[in-house]
Parts: sequence; C-alpha cells; structure tokens
Amino acid sequence: MKKATRITIETERVLTLRCGSLRRLWCEQCGSETEIVTPEALGDLAPEWPEKIRQWLDKGELHWSQSPQGSVRICMRSLMRLLAAEAADGSSGERETG
Repeated sequence: MKKATRITIETERVLTLRCGSLRRLWCEQCGSETEIVTPEALGDLAPEWPEKIRQWLDKGELHWSQSPQGSVRICMRSLMRLLAAEAADGSSGERETG
C-alpha cells in the first residue's frame, strides 16, 4: 500500500490601490456600480499584470469599458474574481507526494 502525504500551504494576497487611481462607474456586465481602474495603474503594482490583464481582456473574461477619451477602464469586481480564482487554482499549495 502506497502512503500519501498531503501538504497544504495557505496564502493571502492583499491589493492596495491609492484613492486617486479608483473611481466608481456603472459596469454593464455586472449590472451595478463598481470601482474601476486603468491597466496602467495596475501595471504599476505588479510588472506581470499587464500581460495577464491583456489575456483576460482578449478572452472576454475581464469586464471593461472605454472612456470618451479612449482609455480602458477595468471593473475591479471582475478583476478581484479572476485573481481569487487564479489563486485558488494555481497557487493553492496542495500537493500529494509519495
């Protein structure tokens, strides 16, 4: 009989955005008012995020709208949902050995 060992590592991610980078607008996909942020503001937080954000935008997984000036505005609710799902799927830390 093969013995299995389960190792679980819990992690927590904290995202802090300065007040100047967040505004509240209506998200058509959510059907509610939510905070929005620009890809540039997110890119300042983590260098790997612009590529992830671009992938999510291309796949239609991230809620976004365009300002009258043409800049992209990202729905924070959908971003947080995607980040939580990624953390649960990819970095849950559970692994069986043996």
